[in-house]
Amino acid sequence: MWFAAIGGRLNSIIRLDVGVTAIDLLNFFPCSGSNMNVSVTLVCDGQYDCDNYEDESSCNYSAVYLQEGESHFISIPTAYTNRNYYATSLQTNATNAFRVLFQDLYLSNDDVKVLIGTGNDPSDIQSIIATIHGFINSEPDDVYVDTNEMWFAAIGGRLNSIIRLDVGVTAIDLLIDCSGANPCLNGGTCESDTCTCAARYTGALCGDTSKIF
Repeated sequence: MWFAAIGGRLNSIIRLDVGVTAIDLLNFFPCSGSNMNVSVTLVCDGQYDCDNYEDESSCNYSAVYLQEGESHFISIPTAYTNRNYYATSLQTNATNAFRVLFQDLYLSNDDVKVLIGTGNDPSDIQSIIATIHGFINSEPDDVYVDTNEMWFAAIGGRLNSIIRLDVGVTAIDLLIDCSGANPCLNGGTCESDTCTCAARYTGALCGDTSKIF
């Protein structure tokens, strides 16, 4: 490394006291998105220290397995958050998907958010299908995840902020049958047991893959 202190072209003043210490990087976790490192003792402790949550989102979250029709409920009572990070992973049968039903949601500001993604890795930003943030004191529309693996994360703000939520996640049948009521979402049409989605919607059931609330 190198360090430089550079004075101005005209009369100027500088004063500094700096300590440089050699550290063992094996004891630190690299925050790839913010060019910093945090102690490994702070990793997976429920509070993010990396600005992009890598020290929490990259943890191994044991999956909750749901049979078709079973539900898993996520509840966070009214809480002041300071970099809090809560995540859960869910799995179901290969022919199933998920419906995420918000029964209550309060987010105090834009620094608090809820993320929903496919797969089992919250650190994979490409897997995010729904982002909910900003001031919210209502129940957003249901979110459908058209895969048999998903994750859910509630992320607190960097300063004092408030979050409250009650969410139910239910495993649903992904097999499509056009002989009865139309199973396709968001204006999709059903033909030959396949959903044809309206513009901007994708997925087996036409669940929106890029929802931002």
